[in-house]
Amino acid sequence: FGAPFVISIILVRLLDQKIIGVYESLILIGSSFTYFWVSGIINTFIPYYHSITEEKRPALVFNVYMLLVALSVICFFFLAILEPVLFNPGISLLNSGHITKDGIYFIFLMYNLFNAPSFMIEYLLMVKNRPGTIVIYGALSFIFQVLALTIPIMLGYGLQSGVMVLAAIGFLKFMALTIYISRVGASMI
Repeated sequence: FGAPFVISIILVRLLDQKIIGVYESLILIGSSFTYFWVSGIINTFIPYYHSITEEKRPALVFNVYMLLVALSVICFFFLAILEPVLFNPGISLLNSGHITKDGIYFIFLMYNLFNAPSFMIEYLLMVKNRPGTIVIYGALSFIFQVLALTIPIMLGYGLQSGVMVLAAIGFLKFMALTIYISRVGASMI
């Protein structure tokens, strides 16, 4: 959650306030609709993982993964349906036309769809007691997210291109998690 904060600081130097407002609105929407259920599920996963037998752990990992994916899909469709309400100038504070007319909202929804479940990676590393790997993964994830959004903007491609690269990184993280889950929970699939 540190990358969006640092990105906001960097964007002050790169974009005008209206475009920064678009980014901030997207982050607000995305985190408002995912933070609590992702955090709740993952924070429940940690103590439960250690309280069950080794044989039951792959099933738990797989079930938590499937729950996160299912809720991400539900959130994706819910936010897609809410788009007219969220950005209606007559009833919403988030009334930036840039979000809907440029297609950036849908791209951000794709980022949110893939990125929300991928937070499970850090917690899997934690329950596997891999602190060094957590630090490396966290640092690389942070750096890639900051660079993914800021480099396209610095090259003149705009916020939409930066969010596209963020969505691609979210997809890669999701695929890494999916590959890991398919190996760990192969008997559950």
